[in-house]
Parts: sequence; structure tokens; C-alpha cells
Amino acid sequence: MSDAVYERSFDCEINSIPLILDFIGEAATQQGLPDAFVFDARVAVDEACTNIIDYNCKAGSKIELSIKINSSDFIVAIKNDGEPFDPDTVKTPDTDLPLEERQIGGLGIFLMKQLMDKIEYESRDGRNCLTMIKQRPDSST
Repeated sequence: MSDAVYERSFDCEINSIPLILDFIGEAATQQGLPDAFVFDARVAVDEACTNIIDYNCKAGSKIELSIKINSSDFIVAIKNDGEPFDPDTVKTPDTDLPLEERQIGGLGIFLMKQLMDKIEYESRDGRNCLTMIKQRPDSST
């Protein structure tokens, strides 16, 4: 199987979320990935892009998505030009505490880490790049 690559740029605004999710779904479905896999990838990307839009967009900026699907992995790179923000700096929420005792924040990042197999963050040349990787269920690696 040769690598399939999909790239698209979206306005950094909340109205772009449905378009972003359609883009993720279409790419994954075209490559024959199962519905449950597509659902997990869409939820993780939704969390990441919503956080970027809510907390880190500059006026008129874009979110750039690049999807690479190969024989073993589904890889989504999300780039924007907001302030650097490393999701690894966010404390993992204590999900065993009752809701009223939990601290606010961090649940979306926790969810992304649960749904994807690997998350990497890099800030270079004033750009953020969050890469999320999910192993294909049909891969033999």
C-alpha cells in the first residue's frame, strides 16, 4: 500500500469544526478504515482543533491539516501560528475524583491521548505542530 496524503487549510474559527471533521472522516473512509476507528480519530481532532480555536488563534489565521495514511498508521498533523503550547505541560486529570472535586481543564488533552496511540508536539519557526498517530487496526506491525 502506498501512502495516501491529504492536506487542507481551514479558517481558525469554530464554524470550521464540522468541515475539519468531514475532512478527517472522508480521508479515513476512503482508505477503508472502520467506523469505530474513524470516530476515535474525529473526536481527537475535534478536541485539538477546538482547543486551538478557543485558546490560540490569531485574527485571520488558519489551521492546516495534513493526513498521512500508510499500511500501519493514520497520522494527522495540525499546524497553526498561535502561541506555543505543549499539551504535555497539562497535568493529567484525576478521573477517579467526583466531578465536583476535579480541577477544570485538561480533559480534552487526556481524551486525545486515550484515543490516539501517540501524540507529539513541536514548536518551530513560530508555528505549532501537533501530530497524532493511531495505528491501523489492520496493520501487522
